[in-house]
Amino acid sequence: MGGYRDYDDEDRAGDLPEDPKRMWKSLNMIFKYLLCGFTALIGLAALLLVLALLTWFTGRALAGPLFEAEGEDERGSGLKVVLYEEPSAIKTISNLTRRATWVENGMVIEGCWSPTPVGVVMLYFHADRTVVVIPNSVFQRMPAL
Repeated sequence: MGGYRDYDDEDRAGDLPEDPKRMWKSLNMIFKYLLCGFTALIGLAALLLVLALLTWFTGRALAGPLFEAEGEDERGSGLKVVLYEEPSAIKTISNLTRRATWVENGMVIEGCWSPTPVGVVMLYFHADRTVVVIPNSVFQRMPAL
């Protein structure tokens, strides 16, 4: 009547594996799946670690000096301009986005730079509000780190 049936102990006993070896085989298979999943997680963690290290080292390599120009000013004192790939700390100039330094008589002045389509580099130095245009041919590529 009605599809409801009262289960007794004999019906439940039929659900269990008859052979203990079969039960151990099932547990062994579950263990293998868990071990496979754990190994996959370790592999994923290792991959993420490698990607993080590559990102960090790439960032460090890009932060180094890119180009440098050395010369003398009209007074005969030596000066050096170094261009970096890293972003500039000067946020007031929006079109010159990369960091530059001007070294003259041991004094370092921070600035920003950007290449132009006409073959010159535009530089701005915030300390004395100087704008400088230097031809690309003057700069030497710096060796990689």
